[in-house]
Amino acid sequence: MTLKRDLNLIFVPLWLLFDAVAIGLAVYSSYYVRFTLGLPPPEEIHPFAVYHRLWFLLTVVYLAMMIINGLFRPQRHVPSEEYFLKIVASIALGTILAVGISAFFWREGFIYSRLLVGYAAVLSIFLLTFERVILSLARGMLHQRNTGTVPTVIVGHGAGSGFVHDHLQRLPK
Repeated sequence: MTLKRDLNLIFVPLWLLFDAVAIGLAVYSSYYVRFTLGLPPPEEIHPFAVYHRLWFLLTVVYLAMMIINGLFRPQRHVPSEEYFLKIVASIALGTILAVGISAFFWREGFIYSRLLVGYAAVLSIFLLTFERVILSLARGMLHQRNTGTVPTVIVGHGAGSGFVHDHLQRLPK
C-alpha cells in the first residue's frame, strides 16, 4: 500500500466524522437559534429531545447525498465553486428527502419546525464548506511536504519522455 493511499484511508473517515459533527452542530445551533434565542418568537417551545430523530435523519440523509455527489472521493484540482455547488445540492436534496421521510414515517401529530430545518440546512452548508476548506488546506500542507506524493520515474529518452517530464513539472504541487 502506498503512502498516498494511506492518506486517503485517513482523510475519507476524517471527512465523514467531521461532516457528521458539522451537521450535528448545525442542527443543534438551529434549535438554539429557533427556540432559545426565539428568532422569530416561537408559538410553542419543544424540548431538544423531540428533535433527536430529526437530528439523526438529517445527518444520515445529508451524508448519503454527499456520498452520492462524490464528495468523499479524494480528488485534486477540483474548482472550489464546483465543490461548493455539490455541497449545496447535497444539502438541498437531502433536506427535501429528509422532510419527505419524516412526514411519511413519523405521523404521530408532531410537526417539526420548518424554520429550524431551514436554519439547519443553511448552517450545514456554511459549516461543511468551512470544514472542507480547513481539511483541504491541511491536505495541501501535507502534500507540500511530500507526504502522500508518489515518486515517479520516467523510463526512456527523447520527445515522448521530455513531454511527460514537462507535463509533470507543470502540475500543481
